[in-house]
Amino acid sequence: ISAKEYILKHAGVYADRVIFLGTLERQKLYPVIEGAFACLMPSRIDNMPNTCIEAMAMGKIVVGTRGASYEQLIEDGRNGFLMEIDSREGLKNAIYRIEVLTKKGREAIESEAKKTTERFNAENAYCQLMSFYKRHSWKPHWTHNTHPASLFHIQVLQLCQASRLNWS
Repeated sequence: ISAKEYILKHAGVYADRVIFLGTLERQKLYPVIEGAFACLMPSRIDNMPNTCIEAMAMGKIVVGTRGASYEQLIEDGRNGFLMEIDSREGLKNAIYRIEVLTKKGREAIESEAKKTTERFNAENAYCQLMSFYKRHSWKPHWTHNTHPASLFHIQVLQLCQASRLNWS
């Protein structure tokens, strides 16, 4: 039985409310996420789910499952909600918790969701790495010929220097 068939079977009288969009390209997917009330991801297993990172980066409240890697990103009630795997009651409770949020409470969780994903931003990660090297007295000795990505590294390093690192 496919996931679609399973969901429709268990939706019962609400099956007409379930919409399957199939596979969408990003330019069509992101507006759907943007208009979503929340992003529900009741997976049994997911290793650092990109879907969760992308939704949180867009400021969406994500409901994920404990024990399926979502707890690496979501702190229940702070930047999203967690539920137990295969728990209809847990999913129902998570949705209810979102529904009863005040506007201010919802905005706070959405803001925290965005902040959580900042560590995955390439510029931030690179600047943190360069800051680590600086603290440990190591300086890169890149030239144009040492690595195909050297120009990129030098440009990012210059960006880091200009923005917040005082590299001497």
